[in-house]
Amino acid sequence: METRPQIDGKRIWRMVYPFLTYYGITLLISMIASLIISMNVMNAHMDDLMAGNTDVIVRAVMEQVYTYSLELQAAAVVLALPFMVVYYQRDRKRRLQAGIVELLPERSPLWMLLIVVFGAITAYAGNGMISLSGLYQVSDSYDEVAAIFYQGKLVLEIVALGILTPILEELIFRGLMYRQLTEVLKKKTAIIVAALLFGGFHGNLLQMIYGTALGLLMIYVYERFNTILAPILFHIGANLLGVLLSETTALSFLYSSVGAMYGSVIISSLLIIGVVWVIERRESMGEMHDTPRDN
Repeated sequence: METRPQIDGKRIWRMVYPFLTYYGITLLISMIASLIISMNVMNAHMDDLMAGNTDVIVRAVMEQVYTYSLELQAAAVVLALPFMVVYYQRDRKRRLQAGIVELLPERSPLWMLLIVVFGAITAYAGNGMISLSGLYQVSDSYDEVAAIFYQGKLVLEIVALGILTPILEELIFRGLMYRQLTEVLKKKTAIIVAALLFGGFHGNLLQMIYGTALGLLMIYVYERFNTILAPILFHIGANLLGVLLSETTALSFLYSSVGAMYGSVIISSLLIIGVVWVIERRESMGEMHDTPRDN
């Protein structure tokens, strides 16, 4: 019977330090930005400061921090991304030195394009189901989070939310955290735990449900295509679809009425099943080969 290594302090540290790095960078940027904004606001509201109207100053600071939320998120991602690339490469080297055999990755352009589409239609189906079910009404923070990140800054949203954030989060949650979990837990348990951690990272009930579901599918494409590029592309497809729905009217016809919404959600759900069938069909035809991979 296969025995797995015990979870010790060193392994736990390897699981959490990438996330702690990102969190620390985010916190540092927020503190610096808040300090700069506070100084500017106090200079602009010197009369209120002298009169002791601190509530006015606090409100003004909060409003400006809120206004620059997307920029602060983008800065944190840009600064954290090089660290995650180094962590990922270092962990992969450790795994290879430990003799962990990996499979040859599949990176053909058509399959990678299919994964982007897979991510987009999954995101649409998930958001559509949430809207139709009315679940968004049980989470007060859902609209607040959406308002923070979708502020009409289309180019920045595409770059920061649509591309850079997926790369960063996939390196953390799939490339590092999930792989660490597979070394100490049974595969199915590792999948569930990793998906729940990703869902919980998003902070509110709706995004937890949505993130957990997407987390499972991103692990699925990671395992099926044996490259971190697969979940990255899936995540990019999902996030870009979110930006497209929030900031443009390009797909407004899909939710122009309740009937159109139901129809488009049903069709996108069927497409998801179809894509999974195609991937499984490819798998059953033996296209994966048990040789070392470089992902």
